[in-house]
Amino acid sequence: NLSKITNAGPSNLTGIQCGLETGSIRLIEKYADRKLAPYKPEEWHWVVKEAVKTLNENYWIPAFTLIMGLDNDETPEDGWETIRLISELEQEQPDSMFTATPLTFIPIGLLEKSKFYDIGSGNDPTQLGVMYKTWQHNFKYGIKKFMTKTGQSGSFRRTAFNSLARTLGNLPLRAMEKFARRRGPKFERVIDKIKVQYW
Repeated sequence: NLSKITNAGPSNLTGIQCGLETGSIRLIEKYADRKLAPYKPEEWHWVVKEAVKTLNENYWIPAFTLIMGLDNDETPEDGWETIRLISELEQEQPDSMFTATPLTFIPIGLLEKSKFYDIGSGNDPTQLGVMYKTWQHNFKYGIKKFMTKTGQSGSFRRTAFNSLARTLGNLPLRAMEKFARRRGPKFERVIDKIKVQYW
């Protein structure tokens, strides 16, 4: 009904921001189980996939945010679950439209007594992997896919924007690869694994 009110359609897409938070079933169960009620934590991946499908069918594009270092309790496996979920969405729903942006944990609400998460001091290469995978998705499926539909067709502005986005969109990936090389083999292996298994 909302899509009808806003006249949403193939040429009038609606963007919304919503919290995906994490692909980790363990963290969702521990910190955000009410977020997916009435479903169970083990159904989290299914809930996310169905949500993307339903939103896209009604011409809505979710801009997901992720929480990195949730309550400073995130393990490497939690990070890999997030990477896998994004990859599964790409493989199972190749026409899906969404973006994913990782944000660092800020202690508010029930977790206000926790410590801020400092990504710069972390030694878990999986955190870099989550950032790398999300930007790879945004570049490949966002900038190259549906963002190229912005602006009036054939206009100089649209052509210029698309050229700039395609040229500069790859720079963050290169910067993260360079950072991984500086940090050492453990970080490089995470980037390599994503390229081989989750690209």
